[in-house]
Amino acid sequence: MTESTSLTMCAAAANTTVSSLGAASSSNSNLMDLPEDVVYEILARLPADPKLLMRLSLVCKEWKRIFSDPAFICRYRKLNRPPLLGFFVNDYSAGEVGDAAIFVAATTYFRPAREVFPPHAIVIDGRHGMLLLYDIEGDNLLVWNPITSAQFIRIPFPINPRGRHWTSSVLCWIPHCDHKQCQGESFQVVLISSARDRDCTTAAFYLSDDSAWEKHIHVHERLDLDQKISVVIGEHVYIPTIDSCSILEVGLRSKKMKIIMSPPPPLGKYTWSSTMLMTAEGGDHLRFTWVDKYTMYFWDWEGGSTTWSPRGAIKLENIPPINTVSAHPIGFLRGAILIEVAGHIFMVNIRTQETEEIFRGHGLSPEFRMTVPYHAYYAPGNYNHCGGAGAAGVDGLTDDLVAEILLRLRPSEPACLVRTLTVCKPWHRLLTDPVFLRSYRDFHGAPPLLGFLHNVVGGDHRRENRFVPVTASPVSPPDIRCPSWVALDCRHGRALLEEFPFSADFTVWHPMTGRRRRLSRPNLPYFKSSTAAVLCSAAECNHLDCRRGGPFLVVVVGIDESEQQNSWPWATVYSSDSDSWSPTTFDYHNLNNLNLTPNCDIDRKPAALVGDALHFALAEGSGILKYNMGECSLSRIHPPVVYKGVIVVMAMKGNQLGLAGMEGSILSMWSSDVSLDGGVRWEKNRVFKLESLLPSIDCTDPVKCELAEPAPIGFVDGADIVFVRTDAGVFMIELKPMCVRKVCEREYFKAVFPYTSFYTPGVHLQQNLVQGLKAETERPCALMRLFLTI
Repeated sequence: MTESTSLTMCAAAANTTVSSLGAASSSNSNLMDLPEDVVYEILARLPADPKLLMRLSLVCKEWKRIFSDPAFICRYRKLNRPPLLGFFVNDYSAGEVGDAAIFVAATTYFRPAREVFPPHAIVIDGRHGMLLLYDIEGDNLLVWNPITSAQFIRIPFPINPRGRHWTSSVLCWIPHCDHKQCQGESFQVVLISSARDRDCTTAAFYLSDDSAWEKHIHVHERLDLDQKISVVIGEHVYIPTIDSCSILEVGLRSKKMKIIMSPPPPLGKYTWSSTMLMTAEGGDHLRFTWVDKYTMYFWDWEGGSTTWSPRGAIKLENIPPINTVSAHPIGFLRGAILIEVAGHIFMVNIRTQETEEIFRGHGLSPEFRMTVPYHAYYAPGNYNHCGGAGAAGVDGLTDDLVAEILLRLRPSEPACLVRTLTVCKPWHRLLTDPVFLRSYRDFHGAPPLLGFLHNVVGGDHRRENRFVPVTASPVSPPDIRCPSWVALDCRHGRALLEEFPFSADFTVWHPMTGRRRRLSRPNLPYFKSSTAAVLCSAAECNHLDCRRGGPFLVVVVGIDESEQQNSWPWATVYSSDSDSWSPTTFDYHNLNNLNLTPNCDIDRKPAALVGDALHFALAEGSGILKYNMGECSLSRIHPPVVYKGVIVVMAMKGNQLGLAGMEGSILSMWSSDVSLDGGVRWEKNRVFKLESLLPSIDCTDPVKCELAEPAPIGFVDGADIVFVRTDAGVFMIELKPMCVRKVCEREYFKAVFPYTSFYTPGVHLQQNLVQGLKAETERPCALMRLFLTI
């Protein structure tokens, strides 16, 4: 929401003209017509954007009261992560000591008042809503909450900081805290120091509950500690050193220290400003970062390991060279790194490499050594909202404001969308407006996971598919169930089914609309195994709304077997545009010469679409069959040698092929890269230990025990969700953040086919669904019950 649009919304009168989203202006619904529980639940699901929350608190007294309600604030924080409000940086080249600390705002609606900002202080560390500062004049540490602003907790040094290398860290110390509502009630400060005349490094711990420094611990080696930001992972804090050759690990509860050697420097030695510590994806292990000119290299240190694992490099191509000065890493936040070049600060997204300049130095280049991102909740009820656009009261909600609110309803909760239809006619009209629906899909990007299809053996040993919802989906089971048809693939809003027995026809099915299109099976020679995939073929489609139809392709691949027991793969493609199958493509390379057994089969798991190529897993981990649709060619890719069993192939960001495999209870994610000689190299980039999250295997029969081993059977592209089969059932594992949920009881699945789509009202199923919901919502209390079930 832009600045001008938001201000217009807040100051607009009830007779606002045509909506900016294309819906015609109408009489605005009065707040008295909206059940408070409905407004409460909608507002609780808005993203923690201070600019948006500020404007919504200006709409009316009722909304301001909701935003100020402690119960609402508590629920809101459970549903949302603390937003980024800005960055604190120290300018060590400033002429006056009091000007050393600078705040770079990430939003126009939060900035610490300069008269409240501690004078003569520099920022040392910050997390969990708190900042740790060093009062240069008073030789004190200060713990400060910029949201409350007024109070600083002064902590005297337990040692004389002069003539020492020292650094310090602050963190919340509330047991079992999720760090979403930290306000500095209970915290711990860790001070690490080393004297120049003593061969030891000391750590001291300050607890706010006791208002005193407690145990001091030592390691018998003097480390020249760096005052760059530290890294906290679990119950350990990691401190960098000036020479970047070693890292100090401090146990917050164990009160033990150990020294970890940094990755060996590739070019002899590191320069002081070229390295930084950070957390890797997921925040569960340490990452060492080195920038050489304009290339950034990564190494990961996982718990229990004894060596660093290289994690590749990225080119900082989007940062303009300034005065031929090298780039320096000075900070990090979730998924991004902060880079300083000649007084300019850039934020670089690690995955997409998108770059944004967040601070531009003026005059002489300032000297920035580190930056501290500040994440905290903004509660509009804590501030004075007098004056400006907020002075004008609004008795109703304008179409623009309602559209901006409903735009932020989470697509992963389709039941919420359907129930919102019943609030009033203007909301119903807006939610079914094609222009709004297009904006809604563009705003949220990748379609959410609604459920998955899997195949079961029905009555009389007939095989059929079954849909398992993973959200409060309003799609009813009768609309999903297709007896005598087995699922082969789900992609771009479509499901591909094959009639049982397998020699019968295919059907392309749109689960959200109920449309089906039957395809006659192509004329093929005898084959022993096959599978298929469906995909959208519309030109320049963003695949956010493929469920509404359009051209598609069906790719069928199989393995043929001649009388001489020679096996080779083949493929054929159906195009809906021509309503015909292509000539069959054969690869006459003898698969036996590729170390495959004569009875090699294709695994009927979801295929991975990477660029113009589909990738199909072969059974028993014996390979990956690649079909290039642009070249009409087939080839085989060898998986990592460690996997001889079940794997799942997937598409990864950057048009890379990936796979997931399990060794015992350890789930590993791999990415591939094509070498100069055309070969495929695999690199393990993420490891997840699931022993404590999945049920243990208890069987004495070796055959049954092998079947009970956890195995990946599905993956949701773009969502970091893996489905794992165990002896106790099927579990859905969300990797970021780590969350494990059982979605099916004990039943043997070979594969699941995730179904992703936007459930946006407007399809033909909507009328019956809404009528059923309206029957339950004749009274406000019934509507409240509906929302409480989301």
